[in-house]
Amino acid sequence: IFIIILGLVSYQKASAQIIESYETSTNQTMQMMNQYLKLSFDTVQSNYKEYINDSELQKLFKGLYDNDSAVHGALPGQYMDDLTHAVTTDALVSNVYFITDTQVPITTSQTKEEGLYSAYTATEQGQMALVDTFKFVLVSNQSDVDDKLMTDSSKYGARLVRSFNGIKALMIVDIKSDVLESTLSSPDAGEGSIVGFVTADNKELLSSLSASVEGTAFVGKDYVDAAMASEELSGFSYVENEKYLFLYSKLDGRGAMICALIPQETIIGQTADIQQFSRILVIVASIVAIALGSLLAKQYGDAIYNMIHKLKKVSEGDLTVEVKTKRKDEFKLLAEGISDMVAHMKLLVSSIKEVNGELGTAATGMAAASENFLLTPRDIQSEISEMS
Repeated sequence: IFIIILGLVSYQKASAQIIESYETSTNQTMQMMNQYLKLSFDTVQSNYKEYINDSELQKLFKGLYDNDSAVHGALPGQYMDDLTHAVTTDALVSNVYFITDTQVPITTSQTKEEGLYSAYTATEQGQMALVDTFKFVLVSNQSDVDDKLMTDSSKYGARLVRSFNGIKALMIVDIKSDVLESTLSSPDAGEGSIVGFVTADNKELLSSLSASVEGTAFVGKDYVDAAMASEELSGFSYVENEKYLFLYSKLDGRGAMICALIPQETIIGQTADIQQFSRILVIVASIVAIALGSLLAKQYGDAIYNMIHKLKKVSEGDLTVEVKTKRKDEFKLLAEGISDMVAHMKLLVSSIKEVNGELGTAATGMAAASENFLLTPRDIQSEISEMS
């Protein structure tokens, strides 16, 4: 029973430690993913933010070169060539767009669509970019104006948008889908797990290795909204009736968050080997304990029965009994003690027999003396009679 209890307690403690280590290591992996994405977005901003403050580009969008046909015709081409070269050599960016309603858009996708600024600012993503013109807004790869921009969600994973200061123009930078896909697919979360990226516009991008889901995996979930609203930048908890481990890591200042849902069965599966090993060890140990206990009990029982049998013969008067055992433990000492006791009893009985013999001889002598003693008075009486 104690072996079984020991096995259960050991397994529970080991599994708890493994689960805790799994939670900690997965959370650390989420932090590393966060740092990589943050570094990627910061790098993109650093490489392209100079265009926001480019005086020539600002003059072009303000219409200051509208009357200068030479500059007005050549300047967009120069910027387009620079952007095309930058995007070609950039491992993080797929497309760059400068859009305004007053000028022909400057984009690496070669779109000539008019009214792109109005079309984009009419969307939720566009409105987010207009709220704060001094920073880039990170949004998802789902936009209603992608057709007009001559791109689609498969060509980029996320998008950085920033408004020009004092100008009705936007700069849009598409982050390659490989950047997010490789990052979100990096942790081996196990079968049935879901890893995704939730952006500020309340959209999600899931890893290609994630389990299939109906609807959305994270958007609209209470625990995701609570995590997004909390002051903690990262954390984890069990959700969906303790069926899943939910982990999150927020990109500080981006309004975006890396999320993961890992089935508890997958986590417990990490302890399957220990559980199997513990079960086998407990069974084997129990069998060995029972076998040893039974063997020892039988040996002890046989030794005790043998001694009781010999002692019974002694009690019946058989002092020729010898108690012997092949054991070398306390039973050997007991057998030797019983044998010594029987031997001493045998000597005692022999001594008693000798004393009895001597007593018999003495009694015979005393009987003869008594008889002679009785005859003597008779003889005296006879002599007296004769004298009389």
